[in-house]
Amino acid sequence: MKTRPLASLLAGVVLSAATSFASASVWINEFHADNVGANDHEEFVEIAGTAGTPLSAYSIVLYNSATGAPYGSFSFTDLALPDSQNGIGVAAVSIGGFKDDIADGIALVQDGTTVIQLLSYGITFTRTDALGGVLTSTDVGFSAHPNSAHLVGAGRAYSDFTWEASGDGERSVTFLEVFPPEVVAAINFGQEFTAAAVIPEPQTYALLLAGLGLLGFAARRRAQEAKRA
Repeated sequence: MKTRPLASLLAGVVLSAATSFASASVWINEFHADNVGANDHEEFVEIAGTAGTPLSAYSIVLYNSATGAPYGSFSFTDLALPDSQNGIGVAAVSIGGFKDDIADGIALVQDGTTVIQLLSYGITFTRTDALGGVLTSTDVGFSAHPNSAHLVGAGRAYSDFTWEASGDGERSVTFLEVFPPEVVAAINFGQEFTAAAVIPEPQTYALLLAGLGLLGFAARRRAQEAKRA
């Protein structure tokens, strides 16, 4: 009976065990908080994260930085994050009633009680509601209220990207020019979700060591048989 070489069998076992991949968390990826003039419209907050993440557990909560208190909560209508690129997806929720203050806050909340992320623009403030513990916001880095802002760069996690104010440089601050329909709930201009690196599971290393031991045993056995011959 013809058999497969031991090395080939071991390679198959090791590859089948290395099935764990680096995964992304969920983060705020973009927001549009204001329009030029008095007629604000099409305001939204976009999140990004691991494709397939159920969105029913997540909501966006808006905060007044002057008081640290929330003034609005919004839920996603999408069932789950899609696979927009390399296993990461984006989804947006329409916001009604963004304050036009020079500084305010946006929180990504899970299960109504856990604040995943608390961002602010123009100021840093401390949340004062009952979502558990004292939490200070992270300023996205603008000295004045941006009409809109989005993350740029390449990677698979929030820390891989940096905030850019829409309307700076070549971008217009009018909504329809900055955010045509095809880019809301889509990968941002200047953003790339890179492919995930394969992370071997612990049993992979154990199988590899066992396999090397078997290969060594087989080599010694062949050497002994050759001497006897």
